Amino acid sequence: MAYVPRSEKEPAAAAEELNVAEVSVIILTFRRPELLRAAIESVLSQEGLRTTVEVVVVDNDPERSAEQLYLDVVPKAALPTRYVSEPRAGISHARNAGVAASSGRYIAFLDDDEIAGPNWLSSLLSTAHDYEADIVLGPVKPHYPDGFLIPSCANQLYDRDAQVSTGQVVRRFNIGNSILSRERCLASTTPFDPRFGLTGGEDSLLLARLIDEGRRCVWCSEAVVTETIPPERLTPLYLLGRALRQGQTTAYLPSALAHPQWWVVLRWMAIGAAQFCIFAPWGVALRLCGRDEWLSAMVKAASGLGKVFWHLKLHFRIYQLRRP
Repeated sequence: MAYVPRSEKEPAAAAEELNVAEVSVIILTFRRPELLRAAIESVLSQEGLRTTVEVVVVDNDPERSAEQLYLDVVPKAALPTRYVSEPRAGISHARNAGVAASSGRYIAFLDDDEIAGPNWLSSLLSTAHDYEADIVLGPVKPHYPDGFLIPSCANQLYDRDAQVSTGQVVRRFNIGNSILSRERCLASTTPFDPRFGLTGGEDSLLLARLIDEGRRCVWCSEAVVTETIPPERLTPLYLLGRALRQGQTTAYLPSALAHPQWWVVLRWMAIGAAQFCIFAPWGVALRLCGRDEWLSAMVKAASGLGKVFWHLKLHFRIYQLRRP
């Protein structure tokens, strides 16, 4: 379904008159130019749109490694594009810089390692309009490297699909494939907390607070993006670190709401302790026996450990691994 913005005027004329796009697509990047090219091209080739769209590329590398690629792509772009350099380390700074530089009434987020399907943006916009949603989230499906042995636990970390019908209200906290109302969700000058810049979880915190405040968050099953998973993100060390950080975020979020839900934190801590006590010994035993299932067990144990040691000062800095 093509999205048509609600306006008494012709859509394009209404937006151009105010020099405001209906939607801004923000793509964050850090030293992954070839992946970034595919992400940008997937947005520039979107179908079914009858509204004004701009693309904002935020380069979080102080050396501006994405700038040349951006300059190569711009002459061919059918949509207005903008390059923003944000040298301060951390994904929170990059997200905030993108929001500040954009003009859209809606803000869509896409990571530089993701490729959007041809009807991705029109599906998100139509869902936001049809279901009067403040936030729309869509599935992220992993694309693994060819010829690489994929650990059986990888999907539980990388396959992010609510598996519910379009329009259903959801409580999910990942913004990698999403669209949000600027007025209702991103009015603050720094909507993404800089404390989470190197740990991740800044998107989860924002969504948790917005949903707790009554914002309407719904699912769009048609707005599929594919995430490229490189071999280095399939190593046992990385998978364990990612599971640990996800566990920490899960238990931390209830403590960071306007009215902290400490009983929920305690429940997650109890669940996490049980996970660790059950799966850590089992994982060690499987490893000693040479069984491949050891990693799946230890990923569950790492997630449990994260739920126990959830405090912000203990958060694992997973994005720091990408920096020199």
